Amino acid sequence: MVRNQQASQDIESHFYVHPSEGPHSELISPKFNGSNYLTWSRSMQHALRAKNKLPFINGALPVPDDDDFNKTVWERCNHLVQSWLIASVSDSIAQNIVFHDTAFDVWQDLKERFSKVDRIRIAKLCWRNVILIVLFQSALSQQNSLLLAPSQNNIHFSICFLSKYIFFLNICLEVIVILRNQCRVFFLYYYSFNY
Repeated sequence: MVRNQQASQDIESHFYVHPSEGPHSELISPKFNGSNYLTWSRSMQHALRAKNKLPFINGALPVPDDDDFNKTVWERCNHLVQSWLIASVSDSIAQNIVFHDTAFDVWQDLKERFSKVDRIRIAKLCWRNVILIVLFQSALSQQNSLLLAPSQNNIHFSICFLSKYIFFLNICLEVIVILRNQCRVFFLYYYSFNY
């Protein structure tokens, strides 16, 4: 009994629970609604890491044996993390995960059911990027041909050409920003599954 009291009072321990932490604490916002798995899972991992409870969902802290002195403390912390997970999802999703025995099982269930949806979304974004790149290259080659061989040398042509070129550059900048943001999302997604 002494060993599990020490573990639950050591602030560096995974079993430590601050007096302000309760089962109804809201760790992150917005709640997981079925379509925001990627951002929700990353936010939840950050929150659990800050509270030193990440090992309860990533499998690094498995269920102790029945004769282990820390079994009851582990169960209390496991139920606390489960409560946080359930409180951070929509009611319809919570109804499906409330019957799991461990926070690890809840996390794996959500990952298996909803990460595939994000993978499909990311694949669609990648294909859209390929189309944007092809359109970008096509437009760039057309602009280069106009630049290299202008057929008229009057002011009106120059003004029209410059306005179209500025418009084209603005579109290029938008494409670059979109690609940068989507690459960032892809890498966040990739690394969230390769901890």
